[in-house]
Amino acid sequence: MQKITYAGESFLTADSVATALLDFAAALAGAISAEPVEVPVVAEDGTPGRVQIVLGPASQIVTRPVETGMTEPPSEDFVQELERRCWRVRGARPVPFREEDDPSRGLLDDPLGL
Repeated sequence: MQKITYAGESFLTADSVATALLDFAAALAGAISAEPVEVPVVAEDGTPGRVQIVLGPASQIVTRPVETGMTEPPSEDFVQELERRCWRVRGARPVPFREEDDPSRGLLDDPLGL
């Protein structure tokens, strides 16, 4: 479990949620954009809940591991959604082209394959 501190407030959430939040915050910072996020959390009494935050270029998030003995909140759907949102924000990234990786290399030297 991770304790996240954001805007002077702290909450507990799953390790995977904390990682996804940091990744999404970094993506938004790179895009100079902000978006609301509804984060699955665990209340002090151990019950699952939600916290709404806005992530953007100036977001200052601190995460640290904590041992609580509580069950982590369900997070698989949330993490997948943030991964999709990261992809949308970052968009396709160029991949460097290396001439030696080109499968057609050499074909122009002998176009008929003779």
